[in-house]
Amino acid sequence: MDTSIKPRTSRTLFAVCALLLILVCLHDNVGSMPLPARGPVRASDSNRRTPYKNIYRSLVDPFELYSNRPSVRAPVLAPRTTDNPSSAVTRNYVHMLRTNPAYISPSAGDAVDSVLARMRALLDRSHPAPTLAEQRSLLALFDDVARQATWDLQNPLHPNNIGAQHAVPIARLKSKYKEVIELLDAEGRLSKLTNHLNDADSDRFLNAFDLLNTEHTLLEIVGANHAARFPGL
Repeated sequence: MDTSIKPRTSRTLFAVCALLLILVCLHDNVGSMPLPARGPVRASDSNRRTPYKNIYRSLVDPFELYSNRPSVRAPVLAPRTTDNPSSAVTRNYVHMLRTNPAYISPSAGDAVDSVLARMRALLDRSHPAPTLAEQRSLLALFDDVARQATWDLQNPLHPNNIGAQHAVPIARLKSKYKEVIELLDAEGRLSKLTNHLNDADSDRFLNAFDLLNTEHTLLEIVGANHAARFPGL
């Protein structure tokens, strides 16, 4: 059986081109945007989201995840910075952040911790070369994170929901993804964690890694340009 890691699919090549588009769009169009107010989306709000929508679609299209509407719409936008932090409106928003699947939750990165812990254990110099069973166990954890990333891409990070997100949960999840990406980008590590997997399982692992890379990119954009920083969490 050929155990070498296969080259990335065309989705990855497409994503590289999309990242170039991101740099152009961010430089020319996105800039620093005001936080959205509560209430119905106005035409001006829609115009501000247009650069993000173009970037978003270019990144999720290769995974066939694009939809005009999220399956769950965020019921509450971020409060205004002039609102009382202890008001009912603000408390309701924080409750929605923690419980409603249309938001990136403050606990969103918890599932990634299991992946990071398993990867570090398998990559530790004192650990023998990972067995097929250990690689499959890691793949199962990756599958769980990939399913959540798929949901995030189609719902909280959908252009219609980005005005409802909060910067703190986004930063936490982005930081966890960055750790995963840096671990796997180091030379030889990806092969060490997947070299016993069959072709189908290797593709699943790479697809999950691509999904995490894609969500990491969108989290960075939303956190910098669209997510609220009020109230404090």
